[in-house]
Amino acid sequence: LGVEWRKNNSISKFVNRIEDEIALRSDNGSIGIALIAESGVLEKQAILLCESIRKFAGKYANLPITVISPRIDRRPCSATRLRLSELGVSYLPLDITSIAPAYGVTFKIYAAAAFERLSTASKILFLDSDLLFSGEPDLELYGADVMARPVDVKGMCTTGSGDSNDQ
Repeated sequence: LGVEWRKNNSISKFVNRIEDEIALRSDNGSIGIALIAESGVLEKQAILLCESIRKFAGKYANLPITVISPRIDRRPCSATRLRLSELGVSYLPLDITSIAPAYGVTFKIYAAAAFERLSTASKILFLDSDLLFSGEPDLELYGADVMARPVDVKGMCTTGSGDSNDQ
């Protein structure tokens, strides 16, 4: 019973901490920003993206931002977490299991789904960490439920049947 209580108490504390983090200092009607940071280049890009939002995003500069670390073995270093904290960015370490771990993009998909489930924001921007803001963005959805921007260069993805990557 003592072990079970400690286990449940730890889980409860973890869930409460995550719920506090994901409240994202926002409420319904708000916008939440999320992105991935992992050790190496992604953590450096994440810092630059968060700095650019805080400096150049105009009326959106103070939106709540959550940086998600989806894999235990690729956590950003303590200096990165400190800088994110200085920028007022929430850090959310997760332990995501992917059905295709060799395909790193799957962790982003799972992280976006987890963020969507936990966030109280009515609009969510899930950004690639290699993005930078140089001015205030237009975040209107113009009646759409979802907006996405195609990439400039197609690499590993497919354009459909007939594409060499379709398999």
